[in-house]
Amino acid sequence: KKFAREVLALETLTGIKSESEKFAGANDTYGVEAMMQDGKSLQFGTSHNLGQNFAKVFNIQFTNKDGELEYPWQTSWGVSTRMMGAVIMSHSDDNGLVLPPKVAPIKVVIIPIYSDDNKDEVLEYSREVYNDIKEVTEDIEFDDRDFVSAGYKFNEWEKKGVPIRIEIGPRDLENNQCVIVRRDTLEKNKLPVSNVSEYVQNLLDEIQKNILKRSEELLISNTYSVDSYEEFKDIISTNRGFVHAHWCGNPDCEEGIKVDTKATTRCQTEEGKDNTGPCIYCGEHGEEWVFGISY
Repeated sequence: KKFAREVLALETLTGIKSESEKFAGANDTYGVEAMMQDGKSLQFGTSHNLGQNFAKVFNIQFTNKDGELEYPWQTSWGVSTRMMGAVIMSHSDDNGLVLPPKVAPIKVVIIPIYSDDNKDEVLEYSREVYNDIKEVTEDIEFDDRDFVSAGYKFNEWEKKGVPIRIEIGPRDLENNQCVIVRRDTLEKNKLPVSNVSEYVQNLLDEIQKNILKRSEELLISNTYSVDSYEEFKDIISTNRGFVHAHWCGNPDCEEGIKVDTKATTRCQTEEGKDNTGPCIYCGEHGEEWVFGISY
Protein backbone atom coordinates (compact mmCIF):
# COMPACT_ATOMS: atom_id res chain seq x y z
CA LYS A 1 0.00 0.00 0.00
CA LYS A 2 2.84 2.37 0.84
CA PHE A 3 4.62 1.59 -2.44
CA ALA A 4 1.38 2.10 -4.37
CA ARG A 5 0.86 5.55 -2.82
CA GLU A 6 4.39 6.89 -2.71
CA VAL A 7 5.73 5.51 -6.00
CA LEU A 8 2.81 4.54 -8.25
CA ALA A 9 0.59 7.41 -7.03
CA LEU A 10 -2.27 4.94 -6.53
CA GLU A 11 -4.76 4.98 -3.67
CA THR A 12 -5.80 1.42 -2.84
CA LEU A 13 -7.75 -0.78 -0.47
CA THR A 14 -6.05 -3.67 1.28
CA GLY A 15 -7.53 -6.56 3.19
CA ILE A 16 -8.18 -10.27 3.51
CA LYS A 17 -9.91 -12.28 0.79
CA SER A 18 -12.99 -14.45 1.23
CA GLU A 19 -12.74 -18.25 1.03
CA SER A 20 -13.90 -18.26 -2.58
CA GLU A 21 -11.53 -15.49 -3.64
CA LYS A 22 -8.40 -16.64 -1.83
CA PHE A 23 -5.59 -18.65 -3.44
CA ALA A 24 -6.43 -22.36 -3.60
CA GLY A 25 -4.63 -24.23 -0.84
CA ALA A 26 -3.72 -21.14 1.18
CA ASN A 27 -4.78 -20.50 4.74
CA ASP A 28 -5.41 -16.82 3.93
CA THR A 29 -4.93 -14.43 1.03
CA TYR A 30 -4.49 -10.66 1.33
CA GLY A 31 -5.02 -8.40 -1.65
CA VAL A 32 -4.39 -4.88 -2.90
CA GLU A 33 -7.34 -3.44 -4.81
CA ALA A 34 -7.10 -0.35 -7.01
CA MET A 35 -9.97 1.64 -8.53
CA MET A 36 -9.99 2.04 -12.30
CA GLN A 37 -11.52 5.05 -14.05
CA ASP A 38 -14.54 3.02 -15.18
CA GLY A 39 -15.38 2.09 -11.58
CA LYS A 40 -14.08 -1.46 -11.82
CA SER A 41 -11.65 -2.93 -9.34
CA LEU A 42 -8.25 -4.35 -10.24
CA GLN A 43 -6.39 -6.64 -7.87
CA PHE A 44 -2.74 -5.98 -8.63
CA GLY A 45 -0.95 -7.53 -5.68
CA THR A 46 -1.52 -10.46 -3.34
CA SER A 47 0.11 -12.11 -0.37
CA HIS A 48 -0.72 -15.72 0.55
CA ASN A 49 -0.28 -17.41 3.91
CA LEU A 50 0.25 -20.98 2.71
CA GLY A 51 0.66 -22.43 6.19
CA GLN A 52 2.24 -25.89 6.01
CA ASN A 53 -0.14 -27.12 3.32
CA PHE A 54 2.21 -27.14 0.33
CA ALA A 55 5.18 -28.22 2.42
CA LYS A 56 3.31 -31.37 3.39
CA VAL A 57 2.09 -32.06 -0.16
CA PHE A 58 5.60 -31.77 -1.60
CA ASN A 59 7.29 -33.22 1.49
CA ILE A 60 9.44 -30.15 2.15
CA GLN A 61 11.11 -30.47 5.54
CA PHE A 62 13.93 -28.93 7.53
CA THR A 63 15.87 -29.92 10.63
CA ASN A 64 15.09 -27.66 13.60
CA LYS A 65 17.51 -26.69 16.39
CA ASP A 66 16.62 -29.87 18.28
CA GLY A 67 17.54 -32.06 15.33
CA GLU A 68 13.93 -32.90 14.51
CA LEU A 69 12.31 -32.76 11.08
CA GLU A 70 9.57 -30.16 10.65
CA TYR A 71 7.41 -28.84 7.83
CA PRO A 72 8.07 -25.12 7.16
CA TRP A 73 5.40 -22.43 7.16
CA GLN A 74 5.41 -20.78 3.76
CA THR A 75 4.23 -17.60 2.13
CA SER A 76 3.83 -16.50 -1.46
CA TRP A 77 3.54 -12.88 -2.46
CA GLY A 78 4.24 -10.48 -5.27
CA VAL A 79 2.99 -8.26 -8.06
CA SER A 80 2.97 -8.77 -11.80
CA THR A 81 1.95 -7.09 -15.04
CA ARG A 82 -1.37 -6.33 -13.36
CA MET A 83 0.42 -3.63 -11.35
CA MET A 84 1.59 -1.96 -14.57
CA GLY A 85 -1.94 -2.27 -15.90
CA ALA A 86 -3.27 -0.54 -12.80
CA VAL A 87 -0.90 2.41 -13.31
CA ILE A 88 -1.86 2.74 -16.97
CA MET A 89 -5.62 2.36 -16.49
CA SER A 90 -5.87 4.56 -13.40
CA HIS A 91 -3.88 7.57 -14.58
CA SER A 92 -3.99 7.75 -18.37
CA ASP A 93 -6.32 9.69 -20.65
CA ASP A 94 -7.45 9.76 -24.28
CA ASN A 95 -4.10 11.28 -25.32
CA GLY A 96 -2.11 8.32 -24.02
CA LEU A 97 -0.13 7.41 -20.93
CA VAL A 98 0.09 9.60 -17.85
CA LEU A 99 3.02 8.34 -15.80
CA PRO A 100 3.91 9.35 -12.25
CA PRO A 101 7.39 10.93 -12.37
CA LYS A 102 8.79 8.36 -9.94
CA VAL A 103 8.23 5.54 -12.43
CA ALA A 104 8.59 7.45 -15.70
CA PRO A 105 11.76 6.27 -17.52
CA ILE A 106 11.96 9.70 -19.16
CA LYS A 107 10.85 12.54 -16.90
CA VAL A 108 11.56 15.52 -19.15
CA VAL A 109 11.79 15.93 -22.92
CA ILE A 110 13.12 19.03 -24.64
CA ILE A 111 11.83 19.76 -28.13
CA PRO A 112 13.63 22.47 -30.15
CA ILE A 113 11.42 24.13 -32.77
CA TYR A 114 13.43 25.58 -35.62
CA SER A 115 13.67 26.32 -39.33
CA ASP A 116 16.71 26.21 -41.59
CA ASP A 117 17.36 29.90 -40.88
CA ASN A 118 17.67 29.55 -37.09
CA LYS A 119 18.45 25.86 -36.54
CA ASP A 120 21.94 26.32 -35.08
CA GLU A 121 20.90 29.08 -32.68
CA VAL A 122 17.82 27.24 -31.40
CA LEU A 123 19.72 23.96 -30.94
CA GLU A 124 22.55 25.65 -29.07
CA TYR A 125 20.13 27.48 -26.78
CA SER A 126 18.09 24.30 -26.22
CA ARG A 127 21.20 22.28 -25.43
CA GLU A 128 22.12 24.79 -22.70
CA VAL A 129 18.68 24.33 -21.15
CA TYR A 130 19.13 20.56 -21.43
CA ASN A 131 22.48 20.67 -19.61
CA ASP A 132 21.01 22.87 -16.88
CA ILE A 133 18.08 20.47 -16.22
CA LYS A 134 20.34 17.41 -16.40
CA GLU A 135 21.87 18.56 -13.11
CA VAL A 136 18.56 17.81 -11.33
CA THR A 137 17.47 14.72 -13.30
CA GLU A 138 19.33 12.27 -15.52
CA ASP A 139 16.06 11.04 -17.05
CA ILE A 140 15.87 13.67 -19.75
CA GLU A 141 15.57 13.36 -23.52
CA PHE A 142 16.68 15.86 -26.18
CA ASP A 143 14.52 15.40 -29.28
CA ASP A 144 16.31 17.14 -32.16
CA ARG A 145 15.00 14.84 -34.90
CA ASP A 146 14.69 16.75 -38.15
CA PHE A 147 12.60 14.25 -40.13
CA VAL A 148 9.33 14.71 -38.17
CA SER A 149 7.38 17.83 -37.33
CA ALA A 150 7.18 19.48 -33.91
CA GLY A 151 3.49 18.57 -33.71
CA TYR A 152 4.34 14.92 -34.33
CA LYS A 153 6.85 15.06 -31.48
CA PHE A 154 4.36 16.69 -29.11
CA ASN A 155 1.83 13.94 -29.81
CA GLU A 156 4.40 11.16 -29.52
CA TRP A 157 5.74 12.25 -26.14
CA GLU A 158 2.22 12.82 -24.81
CA LYS A 159 1.31 9.26 -25.77
CA LYS A 160 4.41 8.00 -23.96
CA GLY A 161 3.37 9.83 -20.80
CA VAL A 162 6.51 11.90 -20.23
CA PRO A 163 5.64 14.13 -17.24
CA ILE A 164 7.21 17.38 -18.55
CA ARG A 165 7.67 18.62 -22.10
CA ILE A 166 9.77 21.72 -22.79
CA GLU A 167 9.28 23.54 -26.08
CA ILE A 168 11.89 26.03 -27.32
CA GLY A 169 11.50 28.14 -30.45
CA PRO A 170 12.98 31.34 -31.93
CA ARG A 171 10.71 33.62 -29.86
CA ASP A 172 11.86 31.89 -26.70
CA LEU A 173 15.44 32.77 -27.61
CA GLU A 174 14.47 36.40 -28.01
CA ASN A 175 12.73 36.46 -24.61
CA ASN A 176 15.26 34.22 -22.85
CA GLN A 177 12.48 31.78 -21.89
CA CYS A 178 11.01 28.36 -22.63
CA VAL A 179 7.54 26.82 -22.66
CA ILE A 180 6.85 24.06 -20.14
CA VAL A 181 3.93 21.64 -20.61
CA ARG A 182 2.90 19.24 -17.83
CA ARG A 183 1.44 15.93 -18.96
CA ASP A 184 -1.05 15.42 -16.12
CA THR A 185 -3.04 18.61 -16.79
CA LEU A 186 -1.68 19.68 -20.22
CA GLU A 187 -1.14 23.17 -18.77
CA LYS A 188 1.40 25.39 -20.54
CA ASN A 189 3.59 28.00 -18.85
CA LYS A 190 6.30 30.32 -20.08
CA LEU A 191 9.31 30.46 -17.81
CA PRO A 192 12.65 32.34 -17.78
CA VAL A 193 15.44 29.84 -18.39
CA SER A 194 17.31 31.15 -15.37
CA ASN A 195 14.75 29.38 -13.15
CA VAL A 196 14.14 26.29 -15.25
CA SER A 197 16.08 23.61 -13.34
CA GLU A 198 14.59 24.48 -9.95
CA TYR A 199 11.15 24.83 -11.49
CA VAL A 200 11.37 21.41 -13.16
CA GLN A 201 12.49 19.75 -9.94
CA ASN A 202 9.55 21.23 -8.01
CA LEU A 203 7.11 20.52 -10.83
CA LEU A 204 7.99 16.82 -10.89
CA ASP A 205 7.11 16.64 -7.19
CA GLU A 206 3.90 18.55 -7.80
CA ILE A 207 2.86 16.25 -10.66
CA GLN A 208 3.50 13.18 -8.51
CA LYS A 209 1.29 14.60 -5.74
CA ASN A 210 -1.42 15.69 -8.16
CA ILE A 211 -1.67 12.25 -9.79
CA LEU A 212 -1.99 10.66 -6.34
CA LYS A 213 -4.63 13.22 -5.39
CA ARG A 214 -6.68 12.35 -8.47
CA SER A 215 -6.42 8.66 -7.60
CA GLU A 216 -7.59 9.40 -4.05
CA GLU A 217 -10.52 11.43 -5.34
CA LEU A 218 -11.43 8.68 -7.83
CA LEU A 219 -11.55 6.07 -5.07
CA ILE A 220 -13.43 8.27 -2.58
CA SER A 221 -16.03 9.45 -5.10
CA ASN A 222 -16.71 5.87 -6.17
CA THR A 223 -16.97 4.32 -2.71
CA TYR A 224 -20.40 3.70 -1.17
CA SER A 225 -21.92 2.17 1.96
CA VAL A 226 -25.31 0.44 1.79
CA ASP A 227 -27.69 -1.31 4.17
CA SER A 228 -30.11 -2.86 1.70
CA TYR A 229 -29.73 -5.23 -1.22
CA GLU A 230 -31.86 -3.02 -3.48
CA GLU A 231 -29.54 -0.07 -2.89
CA PHE A 232 -26.55 -2.37 -3.47
CA LYS A 233 -27.90 -3.55 -6.84
CA ASP A 234 -28.75 -0.02 -7.91
CA ILE A 235 -25.23 1.31 -7.22
CA ILE A 236 -23.48 -1.66 -8.82
CA SER A 237 -25.60 -1.42 -11.97
CA THR A 238 -25.23 2.34 -12.40
CA ASN A 239 -21.99 3.49 -10.76
CA ARG A 240 -19.94 0.36 -10.05
CA GLY A 241 -17.18 1.37 -7.62
CA PHE A 242 -16.44 -0.08 -4.18
CA VAL A 243 -19.53 -0.89 -2.13
CA HIS A 244 -19.20 -1.50 1.62
CA ALA A 245 -21.94 -3.89 2.74
CA HIS A 246 -22.55 -6.48 5.43
CA TRP A 247 -22.20 -10.13 4.46
CA CYS A 248 -22.73 -13.15 6.67
CA GLY A 249 -19.82 -15.17 5.28
CA ASN A 250 -22.08 -17.80 3.71
CA PRO A 251 -20.69 -18.70 0.24
CA ASP A 252 -24.26 -19.23 -1.01
CA CYS A 253 -25.04 -15.57 -0.34
CA GLU A 254 -21.77 -14.52 -1.95
CA GLU A 255 -22.57 -16.58 -5.04
CA GLY A 256 -26.14 -15.25 -5.16
CA ILE A 257 -24.85 -11.67 -5.13
CA LYS A 258 -22.39 -12.51 -7.89
CA VAL A 259 -25.08 -14.10 -10.07
CA ASP A 260 -27.46 -11.16 -9.58
CA THR A 261 -24.97 -8.30 -10.00
CA LYS A 262 -21.59 -9.66 -11.20
CA ALA A 263 -20.09 -8.09 -8.07
CA THR A 264 -17.73 -10.12 -5.91
CA THR A 265 -16.13 -9.64 -2.52
CA ARG A 266 -12.91 -7.73 -3.11
CA CYS A 267 -11.58 -7.79 0.44
CA GLN A 268 -12.37 -7.17 4.08
CA THR A 269 -10.44 -4.29 5.59
CA GLU A 270 -9.25 -4.21 9.19
CA GLU A 271 -12.05 -1.80 10.03
CA GLY A 272 -14.64 -4.05 8.37
CA LYS A 273 -14.17 -6.83 10.92
CA ASP A 274 -15.51 -4.60 13.69
CA ASN A 275 -18.43 -3.20 11.67
CA THR A 276 -21.30 -5.66 12.00
CA GLY A 277 -24.88 -5.73 10.78
CA PRO A 278 -27.45 -7.85 8.95
CA CYS A 279 -26.29 -9.49 5.72
CA ILE A 280 -27.71 -7.58 2.74
CA TYR A 281 -28.63 -10.87 1.03
CA CYS A 282 -30.13 -13.07 3.77
CA GLY A 283 -30.45 -10.83 6.83
CA GLU A 284 -28.27 -12.97 9.10
CA HIS A 285 -25.52 -11.46 11.26
CA GLY A 286 -22.62 -10.27 9.10
CA GLU A 287 -19.45 -8.21 8.93
CA GLU A 288 -18.61 -5.40 6.54
CA TRP A 289 -16.95 -6.43 3.28
CA VAL A 290 -15.99 -4.47 0.19
CA PHE A 291 -17.75 -5.57 -3.01
CA GLY A 292 -17.07 -4.54 -6.57
CA ILE A 293 -16.97 -5.61 -10.20
CA SER A 294 -13.43 -6.62 -11.03
CA TYR A 295 -11.23 -7.18 -14.04
